[in-house]
Amino acid sequence: MHARFSHYRIKPENIETMTRQVAEDFFPNYLAKMRGLIAHHVVQIADDEVISLSLWEDEEAAEASVA
Repeated sequence: MHARFSHYRIKPENIETMTRQVAEDFFPNYLAKMRGLIAHHVVQIADDEVISLSLWEDEEAAEASVA
């Protein structure tokens, strides 16, 4: 198993829109269709910060998600 962690700074007024777009568009239309995805979560950790954690079957699958 391989984990991929990303940290983003976003204007506070845009966080709700961004997390909704990830949940309604990016995840189902792109990420969920990728080989090797086990799980994906986006968590707001501060007023202007979110983290994304995805779990993959192997490093190759995780690296393919970056492209």
